[in-house]
Amino acid sequence: MKRLRFCLLVVSFLSLNTIGLTATQPILIHVLDATGTEGVPGVVVLVSSVQSHKVRAYITDAEGDVFGVAPDGTFCTITALDPAGLFYGKTTESNCQSSPVTLILAVRPIIDKVDVSDSVRLKIVIHGADGKVLPKQSILLRPSAMTLETARLSLYATDENGILDAQLSAGEYTLATLVEGKPFEVAFLVAAKEKCPKTSLNCVSLRAGSHIANPLIVRLVSADTVHGVDPVHPPKQH
Repeated sequence: MKRLRFCLLVVSFLSLNTIGLTATQPILIHVLDATGTEGVPGVVVLVSSVQSHKVRAYITDAEGDVFGVAPDGTFCTITALDPAGLFYGKTTESNCQSSPVTLILAVRPIIDKVDVSDSVRLKIVIHGADGKVLPKQSILLRPSAMTLETARLSLYATDENGILDAQLSAGEYTLATLVEGKPFEVAFLVAAKEKCPKTSLNCVSLRAGSHIANPLIVRLVSADTVHGVDPVHPPKQH
């Protein structure tokens, strides 16, 4: 039940970022395990056109199937992401008018990464737009710029003090959540260099140590407010 609530959070948040997409006919999408015979339930399926960054999000049913509405265009990109982390994500391009589309997911090894020398253990204190911490809040963490290599969503929950604990490598990340049904987010940077860029609002240095003693404090803002603006590299003031 807890996993289902997490999946619904992902779909609710991503589905809000679909402005400008005009629906065409639904396409049937099968998500199967590595054997190619068993469907994988509870997988987040993202559908977008190859020309647009806008996304529609769905969750596979008990049989690993979902009917997705593709945006206008000849071709669309379909990505399957497993929030439980049992399978690697899979992305394919397909004719938006073709149905069905099948994605076969490879199983992740039990030990995914042994060498964590290029990552940092980070505590993040998350405040809402009103400045108050968000205890016991479901949080979606993703790379700010998602590619085939980085297209992975991580689902967390803050503790009673509004703190999220994560092991991250260098890169730009976005935290997102729903507060009273409205999407909020904030971006932050894990810098590979000794010091953070002066233009970064929320940043920690990877070389500061394998564990950051002082937590990173961030404040969520409305997703509508930051639409089209990179909070990590804000535009220069003239």
